Amino acid sequence: MCKSNGLEKSSYGKTLISIWVASLISMSGAVAQSQQKTDSPPATVDDLQEVVVIGSQIKGRITEAVPVTLITEADLQSIGAVSGDDLFRSIPQFADTNFNTSNSAQTTNAARGDVGSADLRTLGIGNTLVLINGRRTVNHPTSQALTNTNSVPVLTYNTNAIPGTGLSRIEVLLDGGAALYGSDAVAGVVNTVTKKMQDGVNASVQYGGAESTHLRELQVNLSGGKNFSWGNISGTFEYTDRQAMLAEDSILTAYDDRRPLFANYPNYAALTGSDTRNTRGVWPNLFTNGQIRAGTTTLTSTAGAFHIRPTSFGSCTRNPNRLPGLTNVAAAGIPVRIDNYRFADAGPQYVDVDNYQARVLVGIKGNKLGFEWNSAFVYAEAEASDISNNVNTTALQKNLALSTPEAYNMFNGGCLNDLTYGDCTPSSQSAIDAIKMNLRRDTRTTFTMIDFKASRTDLATWRPGDIGVALGAELRKETQRDDRDSNVDGSIPFVDAVTGAVNLSNVAAVSPNPDSGGSRDVG
Repeated sequence: MCKSNGLEKSSYGKTLISIWVASLISMSGAVAQSQQKTDSPPATVDDLQEVVVIGSQIKGRITEAVPVTLITEADLQSIGAVSGDDLFRSIPQFADTNFNTSNSAQTTNAARGDVGSADLRTLGIGNTLVLINGRRTVNHPTSQALTNTNSVPVLTYNTNAIPGTGLSRIEVLLDGGAALYGSDAVAGVVNTVTKKMQDGVNASVQYGGAESTHLRELQVNLSGGKNFSWGNISGTFEYTDRQAMLAEDSILTAYDDRRPLFANYPNYAALTGSDTRNTRGVWPNLFTNGQIRAGTTTLTSTAGAFHIRPTSFGSCTRNPNRLPGLTNVAAAGIPVRIDNYRFADAGPQYVDVDNYQARVLVGIKGNKLGFEWNSAFVYAEAEASDISNNVNTTALQKNLALSTPEAYNMFNGGCLNDLTYGDCTPSSQSAIDAIKMNLRRDTRTTFTMIDFKASRTDLATWRPGDIGVALGAELRKETQRDDRDSNVDGSIPFVDAVTGAVNLSNVAAVSPNPDSGGSRDVG
């Protein structure tokens, strides 16, 4: 009987805890016979332990080269990874992790928080199959649309659910394994093998950081086990705390105007492209219904586009009062549509992501009629909740229409002395509180599987050698549910109070997305 359980819970950018527990009971028809032997001869080449090589279901000796890269326990220790994401980034065969902690920080329409991914040979996430001790497990529940998949949402296993400790080895099948494992193994297969039959306790502490930055990482590992007459119980515990590296820590990201970096290079003296300071974010871009003129002076484009900015920026006049001589403007004014604006005075956006994952395996194995067989039941589940502060567009429009000082004022603009700072003339706190909201996304996946496998290396003898055979059956059910916030799934749309136009998203700068879910049965 085999049992394993993995737990993971994380707060975005803060902590990660992983726990793995396993027990093992082995049943074999040859036990009684082996117990009668009191003395065993020295091991020879022919007595090597049989192993299961990833990419094959037949136990036996390795007789030819296979395209498998093996990362041993010694290799894992030398890598010194503080998370599964760090571990997979250090393996050359893997591409960049498109699911990562810093991805799409502004919208819930992506997988965020403590998420890593596996992408063998840059063939795309979703094409690499991740196994634990040779068996499948559950994917991370939050999907994400990637540019290399033509924006088709994909799922991946969360590599951060794999602890940096408690692993015996990692096997990477570099060849496509679709014929054996299915279409999700087109790029290859990764098998993480946990330690078994541990007897004793091991502990380690790792602390480090990047020089001259705020980045600090602390990891505490504890693993051990105990042998009993009926089997073994072993487990691992891992705690990780990470302090973020800030943009101000690097000279390349501390300031958006990078022209001073080229001051000693005359050939780049006139370079302007390295000045990436944003002059649009807190200075709104707006639209009216058609072109507006003040006398003979054109104030908007033909389509009615215009923007607000201080006169120090040039070629623009700013006046808080009504401009004289306007054409196509009624005495009561005309509607103005916001095209581009950053709510800097609403403060920074914080994201709180909780990830949870558990896996239970119960199995039995033995020998019969020369076949080595094993059967197991696996259940795994994963959940994630994503909460972030955003701007509610319905509340914003109502607040903009107020004729009191509590109205939100987007015409104040930003800071004249430092364009990268934000808003030096913010709206009142009551106005900011009135337009802010928490955006939530809840996702969940489950995985249920039962299988039976049997193999024999010497079913028959032929001139070239013994004929081996493997047989078995596998049944599994997978489910996924993606519950979007009511303000983006169409339940609470934004209805323009002026034009009556409807937008299924009621959140500023967040595209609408419906709830989704599904399941599949595979035999």
